[in-house]
Amino acid sequence: RSSQSPLLMRYLESGFTQHLIERRPEIDARLSALLARDFERAENLRAAGRAAAPLKPRLDAIRSVLELNRLRIMFGRLGPRLRVDADGGSVELFGEILARAAAVASQWGGEVVVVYLPGVWSYDHFGGIPSWTGAHVRKAVRERVLDLQLEFIDVEQPISEHPDPLSLYAYPGSSDLVGAPHMNAAGYAFSAEVIAEALRNPADTSEASESTDADSSLRSQTSRQ
Repeated sequence: RSSQSPLLMRYLESGFTQHLIERRPEIDARLSALLARDFERAENLRAAGRAAAPLKPRLDAIRSVLELNRLRIMFGRLGPRLRVDADGGSVELFGEILARAAAVASQWGGEVVVVYLPGVWSYDHFGGIPSWTGAHVRKAVRERVLDLQLEFIDVEQPISEHPDPLSLYAYPGSSDLVGAPHMNAAGYAFSAEVIAEALRNPADTSEASESTDADSSLRSQTSRQ
């Protein structure tokens, strides 16, 4: 979707800027107006909710029955997984953005490191895997990153070797809920350890990156975890 925005795509042009820092007063004014509108809308909703409070439990129960929420969730979890498609155009655009980012970072002596964080779908076998994630997409992203000679830290492999991967997620076993892909505190702490160890031992990662076999390189990269 972002690639359809002419304004966002202009950021791939060398030297393009909207001079946002210089326009801070204008931006602050627009944000203040936006917040004021949203606060007013929220207050109106709260007022309406207070008026309907006595009827709310009964209305919620009726709505749940009419919408067949539990039945829909059950059948959704029994359905087939979604087809995974690593869109070539998106992967190439992703690589172009990474190349530009790496060039900018190198100007001030920095470097770009790509960290791959997995969603819960890889480990919850009852949930459908969205089309923008999965093994094929991870492989395509990893290959593009290594083609650019950037460091790739794969957190998915160590998590898959964890004795209970679902214990690292906020909604284990409920990947059909909004927000389900996110980790909990334990998951982010585990991921931070993986990332820190990879950054402490860049030689291990670079040796893995030079391997021609993707699976063996991932094992080599993460075997120290």
